[in-house]
Amino acid sequence: MPEPDLQLDDLRSLVGELIGDQAEQWDLSGELPADLLRKLGAQGLLCAEVPPPSAGSASTAGRAAN
Repeated sequence: MPEPDLQLDDLRSLVGELIGDQAEQWDLSGELPADLLRKLGAQGLLCAEVPPPSAGSASTAGRAAN
């Protein structure tokens, strides 16, 4: 989960900075830079929880790894 003090506009700005105009290139290559994934993950923007009613285990990657 993103840090509570990060507002939606802050998150949009962060994603805009990290991705910029490179999304199409990454999409066509089928690859994302590891550094990008680390930065997004550090902000809690990856591995969202999916509740059990939606066929999820309600686990995050961090809990699943333990």
